[in-house]
Amino acid sequence: MKEQNDEITLKELFEIFIPKLWAIILVAVICAGALGCYSMFIKDDTYTSTASFIMVKTPTQYVNQSGSSAITTGLSASEIDAMQSMITMTEQIMETNQYMNSVREALVEKDARYETVSVSYLRKVLSIKIVGEATVFDISAITTDPQLSYDITDVVYHTFPDVIRDYYEEYSISIKVIDPPLKAINRNARGTVRNAFIGGFAGAVLTALIVFVVAKLDIVIRNKEKLEQSFNIPVIGVIPTFNMEKK
Repeated sequence: MKEQNDEITLKELFEIFIPKLWAIILVAVICAGALGCYSMFIKDDTYTSTASFIMVKTPTQYVNQSGSSAITTGLSASEIDAMQSMITMTEQIMETNQYMNSVREALVEKDARYETVSVSYLRKVLSIKIVGEATVFDISAITTDPQLSYDITDVVYHTFPDVIRDYYEEYSISIKVIDPPLKAINRNARGTVRNAFIGGFAGAVLTALIVFVVAKLDIVIRNKEKLEQSFNIPVIGVIPTFNMEKK
């Protein structure tokens, strides 16, 4: 017997996938339709409220080479990189139990119906995103209730700069508010087209993978080319198949 060759040729791939192309397309369409319908008709609407902040260097006084006092105000590229790393660490500070509990308590003081809001839920809906390549960053809350999104972000807007000051004061760094949060008027995009594309692509890939695995596990020899390839012997004759009708 000829040694098994594990290389897959383009011809073999065509022979595997072309006969099952209808199944791949069908599953892709079904998955795309299912995920698209979920996004359009079942998925809850979400609303985002965002507050913008900037991390700045606190002006410090020093004595220059001429012996006179001066104040540092600008930021070098390395300082900007360091601050962006601090913003990433700031998200970890925001997610601490101590701060999340303080946010929850402030929410309950605003409205007693927020008593059911948990710390784990606050961690889930709050996020920090660096804007551009500077030290500006946004803190956003995304929930299914526009008022709740606003109230969460509003609490963070009023309390977070003071919390950060306690951590970064020794580094001469502070956080300033740029834009306060606004209550969302319009819902967030549902991403129906994007989700349908993802569903269709995932369905097609999964089906193609199943077809490929089943084909490679199939050891039945179905044509003389496969027989010659597997045993390295020529085919000298083929017994035809007759359809004999009984009279």
